[in-house]
Amino acid sequence: MKRRHIPRLIPRSGGDLRAIRWGVFLLSSCAATCCAQGDARLSRPVTLTGTVESVAPGLIVVRDSKDRVHSVRIQEDSEEGIKLSDGTVVRYPATVQVTGELPIKSLQEGDFLRFVTELNGTGKTRGVVEQLRRVDGRDGSDGIRVLKKADLPADYSTCEVVGQLQRIAGDRIIVRVPRNNGFMRRTSVTVELPDDAKLLFESNDYRRASPGSQITKLMVVRVPNGDLLVKELMATVTEQTMGDQSYDEALATKYRSLSDEPQPPRMIRSQHFAFLTDVSDREGQIILDKLETMVQLLTDYFRLGPRQPVEGFIVRDLEKWPAGAINDPIGMAKIQERSGVCVNTTIGAARRAVLYSANDHGVIQHECVHGFCHLTFGSTGPTWLAEGLAEMGQYWKANQKEVEISTVPMSFLQNVQPKRKLNDIAIDVGPIPANMRMPSGTWQDYVWRWALCHLLANNPNYSDRFKPMAMAMMQRTPGVTFQTVYGQVAQELSFEYDQFLQNVDNGYRADLCAWDWKAKFEPLENRREVKITVKAQSGWQPSGVIVKRGVSYDLAASGTWKIAAKNKPIGPDGDANQRGKLEGVILHEFELTEPIPLGSKARFIAPEAGQLYLRCRDDWKSIADNSGEIAVKMRCTP
Repeated sequence: MKRRHIPRLIPRSGGDLRAIRWGVFLLSSCAATCCAQGDARLSRPVTLTGTVESVAPGLIVVRDSKDRVHSVRIQEDSEEGIKLSDGTVVRYPATVQVTGELPIKSLQEGDFLRFVTELNGTGKTRGVVEQLRRVDGRDGSDGIRVLKKADLPADYSTCEVVGQLQRIAGDRIIVRVPRNNGFMRRTSVTVELPDDAKLLFESNDYRRASPGSQITKLMVVRVPNGDLLVKELMATVTEQTMGDQSYDEALATKYRSLSDEPQPPRMIRSQHFAFLTDVSDREGQIILDKLETMVQLLTDYFRLGPRQPVEGFIVRDLEKWPAGAINDPIGMAKIQERSGVCVNTTIGAARRAVLYSANDHGVIQHECVHGFCHLTFGSTGPTWLAEGLAEMGQYWKANQKEVEISTVPMSFLQNVQPKRKLNDIAIDVGPIPANMRMPSGTWQDYVWRWALCHLLANNPNYSDRFKPMAMAMMQRTPGVTFQTVYGQVAQELSFEYDQFLQNVDNGYRADLCAWDWKAKFEPLENRREVKITVKAQSGWQPSGVIVKRGVSYDLAASGTWKIAAKNKPIGPDGDANQRGKLEGVILHEFELTEPIPLGSKARFIAPEAGQLYLRCRDDWKSIADNSGEIAVKMRCTP
């Protein structure tokens, strides 16, 4: 499905929406212009081959045929552009083709397949099908396409069939096709497979090339700041190295049998939602699926859920709607701005949440979180919490803990100076009247609120307090404020919040990067040797040692760890690019020194007195796929 894209951290006014779009343009500046004018300021394309080491949103790490490692940036289909290392956002879409040959035994019921067979009007097939192709949500529509028509209806025509695998019966497969397939009345096709039948795979999603996949062609260009951008990517995968479908792609595949043609306004329903909408049947089900998943995640988290559904309107083309169908002036204004609003009301004990939204999935999910909270708890809480939760809610996926937001807000969060302070975000303004629309602020405000709520919900040092605080605030419990809940750990929280803003990127794990404030530290005596274990899949870890400024220390490390799931183990000295090298830092009065490179053997003079922390050097967004640990021995220099 092709939709006009709006960044996923969505403002609530047309002016702010234009600001985001102009922000992308201005951030792109000369780089975007050169892309539009034949890459005048880009280097000539260079073609590489090699192996995928790791994949993160918008970034692929490749080891080439000469054993050199390259980090290359790639534009997501749903994004405005590529975020460069200097914060610039450049529009530079890539051509991607990921292919592979998979074993027939890997087929599962529900897979969508394309193949060519001899088929007659009664639904009978002739011969065997030697080649199947697995397709995804973007790969055309299901049905039967005649390639060579037979002279008589009873004869066999050469047809291309696209349908869903219903059952495997020995050497035969049964594929379900749409009822209105235009060729026959039957809704299934049964074909025979030979012993040497091939199952091919093809996708234009770069994330299907997971670590270990072979890069047969990687054409990259270099921008003036030194970053490499993907122009063309061709990769081959096996059953072991093929990555999972993205969430959106999986939903598109799940509902690919439904029509993608826009429909007149009509009602679509699920357990917790009821909307009038003019979107296609396929998109309507995708929206409801996303929302029900979101409700389940929120219900599991809070252990409470709404009893009433969120109602409302989702509009693709306002001109197709009859006059007067939408009679709320606030809701109509938001739809005309291509934005959205959830109008929450309370009359006595009855609560109601009504959505008015343009057809943007991020906006719909954000506003429906407001509806969920109002229907479940009676209010959405103070603005910082309400908008932070709503932004989190639209991104939450089952079993996903890493950060994953869109390019423009991430670029803003990483590059804006100065960073907004913690106490400037978590401002408790008191209860908002139930039938009033809360002030939402700018899209930049939404970014800051998301950052704080994501950290509080995912960092184990603060997550146990976040949920009961949020519930109490939404239930208007007297005396519960951000200060009363987190006041005792204000210094630690403020420090970790600053570290989060400094290191955050898509793929970042707040739980893995949490600081251990309960660890005990003591000075290292002259003749004493301490032993420390350092994990690769973690941020800064306490050594237990208090170092003295100007004192020399010796350190020796042994063992191996991995900085990517499919990588070879490396030692404490790291690889040729210093990734995986053991390094240290000193914490003194909630201030950090510059990182100290260590490796397998090191002698260093402490630049500051304080607590020594150690870690495996790696991009903060890439820690999650690390594994292993090393042993460290440390003493004062004799």
